[in-house]
Amino acid sequence: MTFATLKNYVTRITGPLAYEYVALLREAENDFIERTFCIWKHDLVNTSSLNGGTLSDTYALPTGFVQFLKFEWEGTPIPPANILHNVWIYNSDGSLRTGTPEAYQIEPDNFRLIPKPSSHGYMGRWYVYYQTSTADSPIIPTIEHKKIPNYVIWQILEMESEKKPELLQKAIYYKEAYLDECSSTYQKYKNMIRKQLRIYDYRSSGLTLQQRCPTVTES
Repeated sequence: MTFATLKNYVTRITGPLAYEYVALLREAENDFIERTFCIWKHDLVNTSSLNGGTLSDTYALPTGFVQFLKFEWEGTPIPPANILHNVWIYNSDGSLRTGTPEAYQIEPDNFRLIPKPSSHGYMGRWYVYYQTSTADSPIIPTIEHKKIPNYVIWQILEMESEKKPELLQKAIYYKEAYLDECSSTYQKYKNMIRKQLRIYDYRSSGLTLQQRCPTVTES
């Protein structure tokens, strides 16, 4: 379904007002992604191909990054660092710790490996990402497309209610409908994510990846 088609769902309720409907639908899609984690990528990146091949403690976040679902260093899952983890960036003398990464930390424009890798290795990254292109259609699963117009209807009616207060209750109705859909969709993908296994687990199970997940092609 294209953004132009989804615009028709919006204008049936709001009428053809002077709004950038497609821009609002793009905003709606990314809001929906952030609330539901309905789209993700897996990649495997060798640190030797990043930062000009120089070992570093920080690396750029993937394009459109929202959140890591799982992060591995050389096939071993490592957790996000937080105040409950006894993982330190610096030694007691103030020097940067080096070794095998035990955790990662999200920073404003990059992510940090803790400690800094003492040698190059492979990062396995599973992450949620925003729509960053100007494609004609959403990137979220097709089954979810019809859920994003409610966001736009809510936003437009709320803005129009400044001139027509009677529209506020209608805006609230579409806001609640959208948030309810986000909540149920999040639970669906949360359960789906929980059931995912690493490629290593597929291989060691005695079944091929194609047998375990017929929609995926094993390379």
